[in-house]
Parts: sequence; C-alpha cells; structure tokens
Amino acid sequence: LSRIESWVERLAEHGRSKGLQVGTEVEIKPEWRQAIVDAIARGSSTLAIKNMTNQSRLRRWLKETSDWRLLRDAKCPVLLVKSYARRHINKVLVAIKHRPETDTYRAANDRLLEAGRRIATNVGAELNVVTVYPDTSDYPDRQRFADRCGLPRNQVRAEMGKPEEAIATAARDLE
Repeated sequence: LSRIESWVERLAEHGRSKGLQVGTEVEIKPEWRQAIVDAIARGSSTLAIKNMTNQSRLRRWLKETSDWRLLRDAKCPVLLVKSYARRHINKVLVAIKHRPETDTYRAANDRLLEAGRRIATNVGAELNVVTVYPDTSDYPDRQRFADRCGLPRNQVRAEMGKPEEAIATAARDLE
C-alpha cells in the first residue's frame, strides 16, 4: 500500500506544480471498481482521469471494466487517457443524453459539454459529441442535437444500440 501511495503522489506532483488542486486516495478492496466511483463521489471531484488499458474486445465483453463502470456511475466527467499511445490528441469525444428526462441529466449534459470543450481547447483538439438511442422510434434530430451542443453537424453522432457498444463504435470511427 505504501509503495502505491508513493507512486500515486509522484503522479499528482506534476498537476500540483502547475497550480492544480490534486487530491489522492489509495485503498485496496475486493470490489475496487465501485471503490473508485465511491472515492470520486466523496471527493466532490470535478474531473476523473483514468488510464485506459489496452484490452481485446472479447475481454471487454466478458468482464466488467473499470472504464465502463466510471463512465456509467461517476458523478463527474471522466477523461480516459491512453498512456500507451504517445501521439497528439486530435479529437475529444463526449457522450451525452439527447433527451434528458430530468434536470439532473440536463445539468450533467451541460457539465460534460463544458468539460469537453475545456479539454479540447487545452489540447488543441476537435470536440465531438455522441448520443445513443435505443431504437428507431427514438432517433434524435441531428441538427437540433448539433445546435444544442453548439457544434457543426459533422461533429455530432447519433448511434443506435447499447451505450457501451455505441460509444466504443463512435470512438473507434473517430480514431
């Protein structure tokens, strides 16, 4: 535990040296995926950053991944970073609900779009937004969706299917 705490503190030092307020927490639990979500909630985090691990589609399909748990359950925007891919970030993808049914979802959409814009601007990337709909009866009007996001229509996508599959498809297509 102390070795991991020391490593996490070294990682956080870079952000602190840039004037960011960075908090760290290390714990070891059998249900570690949920522990991450709980830690984010306790810390009132404004952004969660997680390193992505390169896994096969089969492994992601068979096992629940911490990436997916964070995207579903974290109460703040999540930035997934491929540390194994050392290249310039050209695109940032944000996933939001196109028909939020509550004020909570509307506010979450606004926060996600704002965070996505900030990240895209900071890294010099193009912002793209995806929404997922369950079937053809719920297909969103892409122009209204683009207007809602404040983006050109070619930077928004509407994918039918399960969110975990549709978001992955959009990310893969956008590279």
